[in-house]
Amino acid sequence: KDGIDNDKCIFWETLKDSNSFPEQEKYTNLCYYDNSLTCLIPKIGYDPEIHNVGITREEAAMTTKQKLLTQTITTNTHCKGGVMTLSFHVEAVKEIRCYFFLNGQMMRFVAEDLKKLLPPFFVPSPENRAFAESKLIEDMIKYVKPRLRDQRFEAFYKQHGSSSPY
Repeated sequence: KDGIDNDKCIFWETLKDSNSFPEQEKYTNLCYYDNSLTCLIPKIGYDPEIHNVGITREEAAMTTKQKLLTQTITTNTHCKGGVMTLSFHVEAVKEIRCYFFLNGQMMRFVAEDLKKLLPPFFVPSPENRAFAESKLIEDMIKYVKPRLRDQRFEAFYKQHGSSSPY
C-alpha cells in the first residue's frame, strides 16, 4: 500500500479460449500453463475464436511503447515488471499448487514466500516493512501453508534428498 486509498484489485472471467480445460481424455496438468500463456488480459480486438499469435501490420508499425500498451497480456509477457500473477492449480484438496509469474518468468510459490519473496515488490514504507515482520504475516503463513499442498511434489522433493519445501 502506498498510502493512497484507491489501490485496486480487479477480477474478471477470462475469455473462452483460456478459461476451461480440454475433455478428460486430452487433459494434462499443462493446460493450466497453456491457458495463462494464451490470455490473461486481452488486447483490444482480441478474438477467442482465432489463434491470436503474431502481430498485424498496424502493430508492426507501432513504437515499442505502443506495442507494450496494446498487446495481449499473458504470463509470458514481461510488462516491464508491471504485472504480477499468482496462478493456482487445483487438482484436488491435497493437490493445490501455486505459481508466481513476473517479467515473463515463473517459480513455485509456497506460503513462506508471503514473507520472503513478496515484500521487495511493494513500496518500502514503514507500514509495509512493519507488516512484513508482523504476527499477522506469520498467521497468514500458518493459514496458507496447509492449504497449498501437493503430496506428489512433496514425495518427489523428499525422494531426491531434500526436506519438504513446506
